[in-house]
Amino acid sequence: MKNKNKVNMKKLLFEGLMLLVVLAGYLGIKIYLAEKVYLLEKVIDGDTVILTGGVTANLVGVDTKGKGEESVALSEQYLRTVLFGKNIWFEREGRGANQGWLWIGCEKAPKFIASDLRKIFSNQWGENPLGCEKGVLINEQIVGMGWSEPYFEGQRGNLRYEQRLRMAGE
Repeated sequence: MKNKNKVNMKKLLFEGLMLLVVLAGYLGIKIYLAEKVYLLEKVIDGDTVILTGGVTANLVGVDTKGKGEESVALSEQYLRTVLFGKNIWFEREGRGANQGWLWIGCEKAPKFIASDLRKIFSNQWGENPLGCEKGVLINEQIVGMGWSEPYFEGQRGNLRYEQRLRMAGE
């Protein structure tokens, strides 16, 4: 009986260790993707851009088409002007790998918390990420300019900067 308990304990410790290794690897990938700096390659429309490496970034919470062609054109011009030649960080969140938040003006590479773990480990919803305290959230700027209403149709749960966008749209 004593040997059986030792075997069960070793098995439990091994399984726990393996879970930690997998989780650490997953977080490492998330952090690497979040800390990568991009440059603008192309503006597709008022809420979608192509970043270096062909990465498509759809601005979560933004839908300029809903406000009409003039809003799309103004937002496109804004994106070209404000993003061209600047370091851009893409914080992924939302219904797909290409949806997220665009940041510029960060002091250093931001430390984003993976969106699926944020609810567990962070109570800092809506605050700028570490390393980007002085940064500008592009999604918020477009809504604040009146070129889009805050748009969260089809999103699951509360998104990190959803309240900021809702307030910017008022």
